[in-house]
Amino acid sequence: MGAYPYDAVMSPTMIELIGYAGSVLVVLSFTMRRIVPLRFVSVAGAIITSAYGLLIHAWPVLITNLIIVCIHAWYLYREFTTSHEFDLVPVEADAPFLTDFLSGHMPDIRKSQPDFTENLPNDVAYVYMRDGMPAGALLGSRQDDRLNVHLDYVLPAFRDSRLGRWLYEKGGSRPLRSAGLHEIAARAGTDTHRRFLESMGFIADGDRYVRKL
Repeated sequence: MGAYPYDAVMSPTMIELIGYAGSVLVVLSFTMRRIVPLRFVSVAGAIITSAYGLLIHAWPVLITNLIIVCIHAWYLYREFTTSHEFDLVPVEADAPFLTDFLSGHMPDIRKSQPDFTENLPNDVAYVYMRDGMPAGALLGSRQDDRLNVHLDYVLPAFRDSRLGRWLYEKGGSRPLRSAGLHEIAARAGTDTHRRFLESMGFIADGDRYVRKL
């Protein structure tokens, strides 16, 4: 194994491990579907790889990865500071668009909400919109002024785009309230779904989690 410029401070094996660690994180980021975690992991990988480039005096490696860090940091800044346009649009539960949308994402839906099978014609249905594009769906059955949720699904790319907080904390539930719905209830089919409901202010009530709108 050849000598590195920083052998006096760090062993060649340790320097190579730093390089491998950065590479692993960069590769891992390519397997992720959620945009914000993807960018954070990619930033971490690029920072570590930049350190590796510095340690071995590989300036192209250092410069390239510092540029990658800056690009991801800019997009993360925009994600958390730019105002996105959210909306909750009512649709017919058996609308062809909604049926196709749910069918196309059913494998992902069943990861967090395995009890959901299909949209029923009598369901109350809404489509989440983010900047004019479909971002998810909310389906349920009405019981007086309560919406019993059958499905609350958001596309993986938008699960960190504050849709949940917009709906429950920033006036996004207005279309539901306008329809006479003042309470929403959901069953947690998985630990992931339970944690999401709890983070949105739902309170356990028997076998369901309930929240006032």
